[in-house]
Amino acid sequence: MPDDRSSISGAPRGIEISRAFAGLPLEAPISSAWLAMVQAISSAPRRPRSRWPLALAATLVVGVAILAVPREASTPATVAQSPMSLTPASRNSQLVALMSQSAQLERLVAVASDDGTSSASTAALSIALEDGLKGVDGELSKATDPAQQVLLWQQRVDLLRDVARIET
Repeated sequence: MPDDRSSISGAPRGIEISRAFAGLPLEAPISSAWLAMVQAISSAPRRPRSRWPLALAATLVVGVAILAVPREASTPATVAQSPMSLTPASRNSQLVALMSQSAQLERLVAVASDDGTSSASTAALSIALEDGLKGVDGELSKATDPAQQVLLWQQRVDLLRDVARIET
């Protein structure tokens, strides 16, 4: 005869404790779905994806877009003339005006540039323009002809305008 103290509360009388425990759900499943998923993922072959083609394509698109934008005619009227046809006095005044514009644009770029993150295409374009500025600065340090200096300063101002457009 079964013992009355061995019955589980709520269970009908007459069920043995071993049968009652056997009827309870398992504490953990027999096989873990998580473990099977981790094993399936880890055994799958991995091939690292290179992102440089996408960055290169984005850089080219931005570069073409910037080159397609017409430049403003905000330079002095004397800049439109050939530096060779200018008198030395007007060439000097033009050179001073270009140097002043360059200094203003450098200040604008310094204020507008952020040290935060930017897109890869913007960063690549900025680096390319800065490399162009370094090249023009190198040529300016070697230039002795005033007409050539005027042309180089004009190139420098144009490059700084492009950098300012990107930064702002």
